[in-house]
Amino acid sequence: MGLIGAAFVALAIYIAGQGVYVLSVGNRPSQSALGIAWTAITCAVMIALAYGKTATGRALDNRVLTTEARVTLIDAVLAAAVLTGLAVNAWLGWWWADPVAGFVIVFYGLKEGRAAWRGRGQVTSGTHKGQRLLPAVLRSETKLLESCQVVFDSHCTGEPATGNAEDVDLVHR
Repeated sequence: MGLIGAAFVALAIYIAGQGVYVLSVGNRPSQSALGIAWTAITCAVMIALAYGKTATGRALDNRVLTTEARVTLIDAVLAAAVLTGLAVNAWLGWWWADPVAGFVIVFYGLKEGRAAWRGRGQVTSGTHKGQRLLPAVLRSETKLLESCQVVFDSHCTGEPATGNAEDVDLVHR
């Protein structure tokens, strides 16, 4: 968890430095319709993914997946902050809005880095007790992807889905 914490802090320091530099020299970022569209799509997908992870985590009674859903929702909020900066720059000409929006990510990076250093990234109850959060999330997502693959294959071949009935039923919902 220390390495993850260090990565969050390093990212926060880099973004803060870039933001201070851009604001101090008055470097006006260029406007990009493609960048705005891409960030808007990213935000929408993250929201949908967070909703899907929450529903799946609750259906499977999987705390790790519901926790991962909250992390994904935070990703959507961060994308919305970036989108706001890009859009305000493009539509109102407020060149400083983009680097200022970056400070939202700085705040989040420092907060998460601190939490990781303190060891708050561990699951403390449920079937994954005492294990690190990331491996548990990866196992949950792998299981979900395998279930989705079974259902997808059955739709493509026309043959009935095989595998864990609960997983297959969950994906059909």
